[in-house]
Amino acid sequence: MWFFIIIIIVFVIVLAILARKKSGTEIKLPYAKKDYFLTRAEVDFFKALEKATENKYYIFPQVSLSDLLLVKAKKGEYYKYRNKIDRKSVDFILAEKESLKPLLAIELDDSSHSYGKRKERDIFVEKAFKDAGVNLLRINYKREYNIQDISIAIYNIINGSKKISDKNEG
Repeated sequence: MWFFIIIIIVFVIVLAILARKKSGTEIKLPYAKKDYFLTRAEVDFFKALEKATENKYYIFPQVSLSDLLLVKAKKGEYYKYRNKIDRKSVDFILAEKESLKPLLAIELDDSSHSYGKRKERDIFVEKAFKDAGVNLLRINYKREYNIQDISIAIYNIINGSKKISDKNEG
């Protein structure tokens, strides 16, 4: 008997949900498509990066730190360190074409990187990447980029010198 009552209740709930969807009373979520995925400066640099890498790597923009860094902390500290990288991203990642293994993170530094909170964030990201063994290249924003300088900086980091920052390149 209870089984039939439960079946009837579930049936009524399903019918109510379907009726609400058909009647158009479903609540619309407050989201809209952004017109642009990257800023104009990031698009310009992306194009320069494509030329500098000569299609040797995949370029991924706006990659979350939590997609790049694995938190290896004690149980009680896991969320403390996870929260420090949550909602942070780097501007670009270069990855191997075969394995998609990340080879290099790139930060495009515009004038916003010279302010207090942003400086603190940059110092933290550099230390996190260094401690995790992730290569990071910092490029100053420019209206035009020297493709050869960017290419050399990328080559030097990926193929040998493990420098973390190169503010003078590009």
